[in-house]
Amino acid sequence: MATYCLAKAREGIRALRDSWIDQSITDWRSRSSQTYQDLLNHIEQLELAAAERVEASYLNNYQPAQPWLADVVIAPTALDENEHVLLCHELTLAQAEALKETAKRLSPGASQPTSTSSPIESTEVSGNSRATELELTFGQLASMYLDEKLAGGMRTRSENEYRRGLALLTAVAGDLPVSRWNGELSRQVSLAAKGLKKGVTTAQLLNEELASLVVEQDCELSLETVNSNLTKVRLFLEWCQNHHHLRDPYLPPLHQLQARDRRDDRPVATEEEILAVNSQPLFTEHKGFKTKLIQHPHHYWLPLLMQATGARLGELSQLVAGDVEQVGGIWCIRIDHRYNSQQVKTANARRFIPLHSEILRLGFLVFVEHYRAQGDPGRRLFPSIGLLRGSYSNKPSEWFISHYGSLGTQGLNLTPHQFRHTFRERLVAANVTEANLTYLMGHFGSNYGSAFPRDVRHLKVIVEQAIPSNWFTTVKPFDVALINLHSRPDSVLEFVPNPSQRRFLASTARSQEVSR
Repeated sequence: MATYCLAKAREGIRALRDSWIDQSITDWRSRSSQTYQDLLNHIEQLELAAAERVEASYLNNYQPAQPWLADVVIAPTALDENEHVLLCHELTLAQAEALKETAKRLSPGASQPTSTSSPIESTEVSGNSRATELELTFGQLASMYLDEKLAGGMRTRSENEYRRGLALLTAVAGDLPVSRWNGELSRQVSLAAKGLKKGVTTAQLLNEELASLVVEQDCELSLETVNSNLTKVRLFLEWCQNHHHLRDPYLPPLHQLQARDRRDDRPVATEEEILAVNSQPLFTEHKGFKTKLIQHPHHYWLPLLMQATGARLGELSQLVAGDVEQVGGIWCIRIDHRYNSQQVKTANARRFIPLHSEILRLGFLVFVEHYRAQGDPGRRLFPSIGLLRGSYSNKPSEWFISHYGSLGTQGLNLTPHQFRHTFRERLVAANVTEANLTYLMGHFGSNYGSAFPRDVRHLKVIVEQAIPSNWFTTVKPFDVALINLHSRPDSVLEFVPNPSQRRFLASTARSQEVSR
């Protein structure tokens, strides 16, 4: 369809929008015996209908707009597929705008405009780009985009990152219509991202002058933070383009900082450091730092599990009783997000990790059975770990570094995440295939197949061969009685095994003897 015909169709959309508003207001005012509450209810229904139209546009559901297409296009059958979708999208949003404007004008105390302003304005452009942009601002669309992302489910940390990136864009261009996006705005957003002061919050970006939040000197933020902010802006702009708010196929690029591959720079925990940790009194004698005995079971289990499984600290901190299960007779931990308290970094993070024989020898299954005996598979194994800055890993990480960080021998504090790097390094040294490596690590891009295979015997062999048993020689097996010391109010009372539990413990002991 020619640009002229598209422009005429959009004129028809604007006229329809205005007539919908006028007709809706006239219909309401022609009714008799309407109470104030009736008016409020009617306004609420209009706002709800507007929200439904906006949602329909997000889902590309243009059925409500189909009957009106013939009123704005002389020959609807002459439209190609892209033009048909575009005009139906604009009709759907025009219906939403009409409903919102009607609700606004009917609201008590609202002033009545002398003329109706249209949200659609024509702009001449060249090439294949579309001639019109809906006059919604960056701030309005950013709010819609975030609502859509949250509706699909998102980790707290990811939500905060999206909020920060969108707040940055809003600080630069929040009141501008999205059709104004160009190379200059791209440059301004890139400069703002690189110039933000360290510690600037999302609230500050939304409520304070941007000039007071940036520095002209060297960038204070890490390369990762700068690029994360710009990536969130880029994803939002692509969403705008996919939803026809931006129709130019070319988006001026955001200039991110050049990232170098730091995988080879990631420090690993050396064998010397691991042996030094496992020789500490907490592991050899169950002595606590502030208490006579271990204060919380996770102080004991999390470092050992990270050494033997390579799992992320956050993945282990959120384990529940039902996440320890047998797969073909092999005990594994299940990294998953089946419960509200659980999150995974990516879809590829969902996996089974076979438990090393040393972890079984140290009594992990007995520890888990203490919680499983309560009959709730969703019972957290480490309930004393609370969320800190949206993550279960921050609190135990800070505790570990404060008590064992000085054991580092490479000029840096030893961190629990280094155990994960060591696990990966040992898998690589053992010539593990790329598929098995990415699966066990839960890395993005794994094409392993099923997240939870029914046969994990080969993975069990890999774990046993990669992790030496002598790391745990000095570690004293866990005493289940330690669970009840310093327990939280919602934790389990003293564990007294019933007959079935005693049979379970006996069979576990026999299987451990056989494996040895």
